[in-house]
Amino acid sequence: MVKGWRDDIDTLLVFAGLFSAVVTAFVIESYQWLDEDPADTTVTLLSQLLLVQVNGSQSVSFEPAQFKPDALSIRINVFWFLSLIFSLTSALFGLLCKQWVREHERDTTTRTAAEALALRQLRRDSFEKWGVSSFLSALPILLEAALLFFFVGVLDLLWDRHLVPFIVCFVAISFSAGLYFLTALLPTLMVPRDQMEDIGEGHFDRLSYQFICPYKSPQAWLGSTLLGSYQAAGLRLVFFRPLGSQTV
Repeated sequence: MVKGWRDDIDTLLVFAGLFSAVVTAFVIESYQWLDEDPADTTVTLLSQLLLVQVNGSQSVSFEPAQFKPDALSIRINVFWFLSLIFSLTSALFGLLCKQWVREHERDTTTRTAAEALALRQLRRDSFEKWGVSSFLSALPILLEAALLFFFVGVLDLLWDRHLVPFIVCFVAISFSAGLYFLTALLPTLMVPRDQMEDIGEGHFDRLSYQFICPYKSPQAWLGSTLLGSYQAAGLRLVFFRPLGSQTV
């Protein structure tokens, strides 16, 4: 189990590093859109000088307009900076989890084998009680959110630039996002209703393992939890309505 955690963290750190480098290249370019371009200022000044020469001795007033970035530049920078922040945050927590796992594996001198076994079990139980395994499983969601923000920024940019590349990228991103959400929802949708009741009541011995969807992921568990909470809230509204709201 610990080896699997370590491999997952290493994979996440590599992907987060590569993705952060890609986003940084885009951010370096888009950040300049928030400041006034010196070339535009130079062109404006040259135009005013030419206007003065044409008019001769006539005075020409020149009041440079205050620069304000357009809404498109602000939106794109927000999306891409959020993408970079989420990517670096996932790498930060990945390093933190790597430290936890290393401490979990630290050899401690014990007097007997029974003490060593008890210490190992204590560490394992503590990992589960403090939700470290769930925290490790949720780390990729930060990277997936970073990818989502990056794609939204790309689509927003292409929508303003040209329709053809926007349509091509929109189709590709929609296919990827649709497949992602499909794999996140299928494990919940493929569970029959009677099995959902058995799971809710804790009767795992009654479950049939013939039609278990293998698309297990943190986002799939999150979708299952949210759907279960929604169903439970709906059942409470149906069966526990106030008596005054029921028709006689």
